[in-house]
Amino acid sequence: MKIAYIYTTGNFSGAAMSLVQVLKRMGSEVNPVLLVPKGSASVFFRKSEVGVVHEVAWLSQFDHTRHGRYRGFRWLVAIRELLLLPYTFFAVRAFAAKHHDIKLIHLNEITGIVGAIILKRITGVPLVVHIRAHMGEQGRGIRRYFLWEILFRKYVDRIICIDETVRSTIPKDIGIPIVTIHNALDLCNVNGVVIDPLPDLMTQPNGLMRVAIVGSLLPVKGVYEYFEAAARLLKKRDDLVFIYVGQGIRNPSGPVAAVYKFLNLADNTEENLKLLVKQAGLESRILMLGHRNDLGHIYSNVDVLCFPSHYNAPGRPIFEAAYFGRPSIAAIDNPLSDTFVNGVTGISINAKDPVSLENAIEWMVENPAKRNEMGRRAYELALKNFDLKSNVEKLLLVYDVYASEY
Repeated sequence: MKIAYIYTTGNFSGAAMSLVQVLKRMGSEVNPVLLVPKGSASVFFRKSEVGVVHEVAWLSQFDHTRHGRYRGFRWLVAIRELLLLPYTFFAVRAFAAKHHDIKLIHLNEITGIVGAIILKRITGVPLVVHIRAHMGEQGRGIRRYFLWEILFRKYVDRIICIDETVRSTIPKDIGIPIVTIHNALDLCNVNGVVIDPLPDLMTQPNGLMRVAIVGSLLPVKGVYEYFEAAARLLKKRDDLVFIYVGQGIRNPSGPVAAVYKFLNLADNTEENLKLLVKQAGLESRILMLGHRNDLGHIYSNVDVLCFPSHYNAPGRPIFEAAYFGRPSIAAIDNPLSDTFVNGVTGISINAKDPVSLENAIEWMVENPAKRNEMGRRAYELALKNFDLKSNVEKLLLVYDVYASEY
């Protein structure tokens, strides 16, 4: 089948990595064409050579997820997306004209639902929506009704959730087939090319516990709480080293940047963190490694992963670290056993709470035997639910439902 994959943002993320590894594993089973805004994600897709990449300047996104839901000044973001909707329509129409023989649409995240529906209406082919974000309490408001009752019920043929936590936030009466297919990691290719040697504090046997946070440097990922916890711990302990792996997302410049900053809609997080580390005099103990492709090399040289995200859901770094026998400290209120087990594969903490994170890190450093046991159990869970081969087979079964129709 020739399948259109819609990736809604130009920024590289774990979702882009997941999609590439799935497409590589599928090989000749599908013929993928990717519709994606120009940016670091489209560059990654091109370099990965997983299919034809069709770049556009923008695809409107509308966010009703737990964290991104429009409130206060964030309604200005929704207005921006509405103003860019005509461009999205013409960009999707041009894509459809060029790839008129697609047989299925796979939307890689729910926020791009409007663009996906435009493509479905033009082509008339089935639409599969991959939901990766925690949707939160949906309530009974007009936004909930419009999203689920009008858009989903009318246009979506199948829903894929990345885990049971996400699935639990989908309305029970949606009336659309839902399947849970976990993200997966290609163990054969996880190490990548070592782009730079790691600092000695990470590779030398020095008795330090190495704690890492991996992913884009965004406030919503809990990167500031991570710094606060690290700074407090380093004032009283000399047996820890903290690592940031990832980079910030480029924000607008000039007058637009000033408006975004005033409205608290943008944050130059990477530079802010570097300044905080420097002002605290902790450059030698809080390491900022930037973006790295050799994540296997990273995970092999850390002891604990921190995932203090505000999303209240397990993210890709948790099971990446688990494949290397590393436990996680994660901000998840009610983790479900298919992804994270509190006290067994890691420690659950409160989001936006640096003290809770600090206490969990200190427990990890003072209980090395229990920490290692958590890592072993995390590895077992990763093998059970995040195997690339079996999860790709589940996805192909979804596609096969529609392949027989075309």
